[in-house]
Amino acid sequence: MTYCNSVARLFLICALFIQALAVQAVPQIEGRFIELQNTYNKAEWTTISFSQVYDEPPAVFMLSTNQGSNPAIVKIRNVTRTGFEALPLEPSGEDGPHITMGGHYLAIAYGIHEFPDGDIVEVGKMELDATTIQASTNSPWYIPTGPLVPGTEDARYAEVPLQTDFGEQPVFFHSIQTVNNQVDVNGKKPPNAHLLPFLTIAAKYEAPSYYIALEASETDYEPVTRTETVAYMATTEGFDRKFFDDNGVEVVWEADFLQMCSFRGGVTAVFEITLRTLIHKHH
Repeated sequence: MTYCNSVARLFLICALFIQALAVQAVPQIEGRFIELQNTYNKAEWTTISFSQVYDEPPAVFMLSTNQGSNPAIVKIRNVTRTGFEALPLEPSGEDGPHITMGGHYLAIAYGIHEFPDGDIVEVGKMELDATTIQASTNSPWYIPTGPLVPGTEDARYAEVPLQTDFGEQPVFFHSIQTVNNQVDVNGKKPPNAHLLPFLTIAAKYEAPSYYIALEASETDYEPVTRTETVAYMATTEGFDRKFFDDNGVEVVWEADFLQMCSFRGGVTAVFEITLRTLIHKHH
């Protein structure tokens, strides 16, 4: 069976500041490129400080580079009003430590935000647990090793509670904000060992709603005993949008789909995300 999934792309490009006053208020928002330390040399999480203090802990969306010969994904945790922790973590079958890895992050306040040009961006969060897990049918997550039963895939998605009627399929982004289910592997914690369980996000769109689940792919099975918090963001497709941030910097941004098709046997195709933020503050 063929599944076509959209790769949503959001570009935030800061232009040169021209005018001192903002057109109108925008949400607390920022983004920049960060370097995460080489965990072969220092097996610790990297602490990233925001450029501002948020009224409440914001949603954080991350896109990492592909540095390193081993597969890895940047995970985040401990998101507060002033910052968060990030670390490149590897799936089962890998040793755990990873070389220096870069990434762009976007932090934005939760809520429904109307930008000066009338565009709506909705940012929310939800909790996913063991009832919402997707994996490859030939993985250890399926019976007899794990709890998943073939043919029950559709029931293991949770509907995203979007409040905005966008009038069309919105561009959709997501990011796990926690690492609540991590367990030690042979007495070691990541990054000295691989991340177990190794969870990302699977998503699908069935008009008029998006549905998401934790995605384990073909990694080793480990029971999910705690909820994971997932942040999401939705907006209409559009290009060359502009607003002024709190520092008076003009930000140009766009959101669009890149259509991709893949063949997956029995599992709804993973909704892939590309998110790049290139905001530079001018003082």
